[in-house]
Amino acid sequence: MAGMPSTPHDHRLPIALPYRDDLTSAVAALINLATNPTFQREITAAASDKADYTALQVLRTMSFTQLRRPSALASETGLARSQVSKALDRLEAAGLVTRQRDEDDGRGVGVEFTDEGRSVAQALYDVGDEFFAEVVGEWAKEDVNNLTVLVSRFVKDARDVVERLHAKS
Repeated sequence: MAGMPSTPHDHRLPIALPYRDDLTSAVAALINLATNPTFQREITAAASDKADYTALQVLRTMSFTQLRRPSALASETGLARSQVSKALDRLEAAGLVTRQRDEDDGRGVGVEFTDEGRSVAQALYDVGDEFFAEVVGEWAKEDVNNLTVLVSRFVKDARDVVERLHAKS
């Protein structure tokens, strides 16, 4: 039955209010795992002790999205602007970012990585690489390649649907 655990290892799949199909259940379980605050704090701490979780979340978002305006970072992270501002203060005090006035808009501020900040951001990705390497460590190379192709296709198609939905609203 869709959404119901089929093995003891599936106990974290959504079961109280199951999705109609196994794919949605599996993707929801993966998203839940990947965004779990406890897990995120643990892997973030493994990457760096230069800043707290919230500040490193902002740093990671900067590296992933190339966003450099505090207001855009707030929108992307779901944090309040004041939280992003305080996180940027901590990142700047740790020597991981610098802030400058936007030359195109004298009122705006742009945030840039320092060399050390870029290294810390890379360390966050390295922890992710290590995690996934462990997850698929015993998989056949062909299975890893097939999953990579399918997930990449899934993400592209999902982005297309999201863009289409945004265009309608």
